[in-house]
Amino acid sequence: MNIKTSSLIRFILVGFFGIICFISALNLYIYEKLPQATEIEEVKLQIPLKIYTSDGKLIGEFGEKRRSSLSYEEIPEFFVKAVLAAEDDDFFSHSGVSYTALFRSLYRLVISGRIQGGGSTITMQVAGNYLTGRDVTIMRKVKDIFLSYRLERNYSKEQIFEFYVNRIFLGNRAYGIAAASEVYYGKSLTELNLAQWAMIAGLPKAPSSMNPLANPKRALIRRNWILGRMLELKFIHHEEYELAVKAPISASSYGLVSEVSASHLAENIRRFMIKEYGLSAYREGFEVFTTIDSNWQINANESVERGLESYDRRHGFRQPSNISDFFNEDFFNQEISEIREEIESSRNQFTETGEFLDTSFDEVFNFLGKLNSTKDKFPAVVLSASGDLYLLSNKEEFITLQWDKERYSWIRPYIDQNNRGR
Repeated sequence: MNIKTSSLIRFILVGFFGIICFISALNLYIYEKLPQATEIEEVKLQIPLKIYTSDGKLIGEFGEKRRSSLSYEEIPEFFVKAVLAAEDDDFFSHSGVSYTALFRSLYRLVISGRIQGGGSTITMQVAGNYLTGRDVTIMRKVKDIFLSYRLERNYSKEQIFEFYVNRIFLGNRAYGIAAASEVYYGKSLTELNLAQWAMIAGLPKAPSSMNPLANPKRALIRRNWILGRMLELKFIHHEEYELAVKAPISASSYGLVSEVSASHLAENIRRFMIKEYGLSAYREGFEVFTTIDSNWQINANESVERGLESYDRRHGFRQPSNISDFFNEDFFNQEISEIREEIESSRNQFTETGEFLDTSFDEVFNFLGKLNSTKDKFPAVVLSASGDLYLLSNKEEFITLQWDKERYSWIRPYIDQNNRGR
């Protein structure tokens, strides 16, 4: 044995010993301090706090909206396959951690220089959702890995899958797949079709900004990607894929919606209930009836809205105070065709797992998607007001309004609250 070979062997042995010591140190420092896997069973379904007018109209709801949980046997087979295709197709064969996915996530970290999502198996997501929190940090990821092995030793794959689908947040205050099927489709999970199962399976990645109500275009792209993965994995036949991928978005809002707008009153009551009952007020199913008359409150709201609109018409158009958080001055100096092309391009960039790449417009899309519309108004960004008005709506739709001097003459520069615009 020559000197080079001997040195190489020593280097490998030292490296291997170093890795063992590092893992042992992590085990002592982190593993022993982690919560027990059985703490998952202590998480209870929660019934939210609801606040009503004197005549029984809903004003507000606070707390997690948890309808019911499903056992693995109650979950349709095609929905299970849709989740596996979207999140973790090796779930039933790995031991809780996918090293291929972790290395892919590490590669993204090296390339981008920042921590991004991805790399987590269903078991790791259960650990994060129930026990370690959702902070995107390396330490949390390490904790999730250790907890995943602990979960896999304590529970069957079917039980872990149940924990995942019954806890996960799926947008519009829906926690768990039973709630999501009712909120988006007004049906139980077993009554849905393949296209609808794929839609719900795609929600965990970005439940608030990529659900079929807030952003139907992105939700459709995500749904069809999942259907493609199911076909690739031979979970479905080509005929089933073709039928599902051509299905239109059929989601609508079936969740509880405030019937009367009185958020200021609801917030005061929420604070009172928390002071009296602590955080249990969010989950014990309290119902509070106020002295507010719904008709009087609706008339008052309409009066305030008319007054604010009249003020704006008298004083001129005010730019949103936070517009500079999303766009710089150069952006608005472009031609409208260049702006539109830039935005269109930004929302069609994907990773190999069907996730949207982060772009400079993501915050804009998320911001607009969370704003509420009324029966005759919707939030939008004015992209250009030279000639016709070009808008980007909260549904990510481009809208052109032809200039009407009489109708839009009030849109002039705002001076201050004591002076009319000019």
